[in-house]
This record gives sequence, C-alpha cells and structure tokens, in this order.
Amino acid sequence: MEISNLSTDMADLREITGDEIFLKICRHFEGTTIYFSKGIIRDVQKQFILSDYDAGMSYRELAKKYSYSEMWIREICNNLFKNEEKTLFES
Repeated sequence: MEISNLSTDMADLREITGDEIFLKICRHFEGTTIYFSKGIIRDVQKQFILSDYDAGMSYRELAKKYSYSEMWIREICNNLFKNEEKTLFES
C-alpha cells in the first residue's frame, strides 16, 4: 500500500520496521515527539559487548563481531564504564 503523506523519516521508519510494527509504533506514540540520541546506540552496544565479554568471548572475537578494533574493545571492557553503567538494563 502506498501512503503519500508520510514524512521522509516516517517513510524510512515504515520501510525498516514493516507495516505491522510501524502501525504499533504509531498507535503507541501517537501525538508525541520521539528523539533518538546518538549516544544511546553507543551505550547499548557497549552493554552488549560487556555481556558477551562476561559470557567468555575474547577481545579478538568481540572486535570481529562488533567491527571495532581490539584496542577499543579492551578499553570498553576494562574501563570505568563496566563498573559504572553495568545496570543499564536492570530494573
């Protein structure tokens, strides 16, 4: 189905999510403005890296999986982020 009055961003969201999820998002957030911080992806990805590290993946495996340098993976796994922000997903 072609919807002609969607903004470019909304059309992109629909293309990424598909019609069913797009409609759920629209119904849930109807009338609100949503802002996606650039930092949230970085912070969430760091949590995934830490989780995989805690599960036993090596620095080399993590670097390959997440397309980062091994040095950057070591930095993520060994710096204060691990101690300070480990509760991002915990309630």
